[in-house]
Amino acid sequence: MLRKVSLVKEATGKRIADYFDLIASTSTGGIIALGLGLGLSAKDILRFYQENGRRVLGQETDGTGLCSRISSFWRKQERRVRQCVGPAYDPLALKAASAEFMLQLFAEEMSTPSAGPRAALLPIG
Repeated sequence: MLRKVSLVKEATGKRIADYFDLIASTSTGGIIALGLGLGLSAKDILRFYQENGRRVLGQETDGTGLCSRISSFWRKQERRVRQCVGPAYDPLALKAASAEFMLQLFAEEMSTPSAGPRAALLPIG
């Protein structure tokens, strides 16, 4: 999906957010929709997932041995139980990762010369 979104920008020079008033989805698609709505490129969103996906979605592993597989199994079971009463994944991990990522994008943007005024949206709280 992100590849198709990036093709729109390559072909037209416009962001996908320039074509829609509302971009929405659920779960991980909701994270993608928020990024697109903020004007992030598909490339940046993909980079966010590559750098933070395992941590945010609770899929980090401790290794490849038996203990790691057992630990992973119990984390999956815990997540299934949590889904019955609330979010399956830790929202604080997503909040921390997205704040770090937005600050990184902001720093990259500010280090690039620009001819016009700039605006920035920074996650707070």
